[in-house]
Amino acid sequence: MSQYRIGRVNDEISRQMAVILRNVKDPRVQNCLISVTAVDCKPDLRFCRIYYSVINYDKKLDDKEKDKEIQKALQSASGYIRSELARSINLRITPELEFVRDISLERGAAVSRVMKTIEDELNRTEGGDE
Repeated sequence: MSQYRIGRVNDEISRQMAVILRNVKDPRVQNCLISVTAVDCKPDLRFCRIYYSVINYDKKLDDKEKDKEIQKALQSASGYIRSELARSINLRITPELEFVRDISLERGAAVSRVMKTIEDELNRTEGGDE
């Protein structure tokens, strides 16, 4: 299968997952906003890895517990999600779904905070020298 087709399938699955995840009825998923950051299908389209990030959390649990709960919720809803995906995308085989948390947004925010503190510190030292 050509890479071009796999890329198109990845894009379409990503678009459809954004719609499907809004309709999941699990309260662990409804209490947060899940964004699909990337989709990676294997060349035979039997397995698909979906990278997601969580933007808004329920304030009752700490971060590690929240991550585990959301991961469990997505895995338990994967049958429903896969069936909805099969309805919306016409593929011969609907791939098995694996959900992987993408932490690149959080890493980027952390790097941005560090850069901002360094910039503020440099501005303070430059202002004090004059």
